Amino acid sequence: MTKEIFDQKTGIDADLLAHETAITRRRTRALDNCTDESLREILQFTIARKSRQIKASAASVDLPPIVRPRMTAKPVVRTAPLSGAGVVIFQPMNRQITVSANTTLLANALKAGIPIRHDCGGKGQCGTCRVKVVNGGNNLTPFTPPEQKLLAILLNQSWRLACQVKARGPVAVNVPPSTK
Repeated sequence: MTKEIFDQKTGIDADLLAHETAITRRRTRALDNCTDESLREILQFTIARKSRQIKASAASVDLPPIVRPRMTAKPVVRTAPLSGAGVVIFQPMNRQITVSANTTLLANALKAGIPIRHDCGGKGQCGTCRVKVVNGGNNLTPFTPPEQKLLAILLNQSWRLACQVKARGPVAVNVPPSTK
């Protein structure tokens, strides 16, 4: 199949797909040689996100498995709990901020100018500051009693209260329109 026919049939630019695949492979090689744990986690997060996008594009055009890009990254081996800061991406605004490990997502978001509704003033009493965890849920602090009470069934669907949860590593959360 020629490039032009591929582009027309799929609506996907083959050159762009190849370019994105090459960048992701370079990042994977960089991850293999990286010794800084925080940087490893950020690289792993971006590689995983881009790999999912590439695989979805390849699957949408029904490429045979041999043509589909294979990207695997070595898991991060954590010898001690993270201290210091984590990186949080707030979607759909696509804002990335570095957060303190001892400060809630709500406090960090407000400090960065990201609007999150919090009717009770961030005391874990109303549930209006809920955010959906898109990626990196294992880098968040455990559920608090106010979260268990206010979110109940939503806990299984990756919802958290921004006023209660703290990031210990890279995380991506979605701020729904009702929370802004």
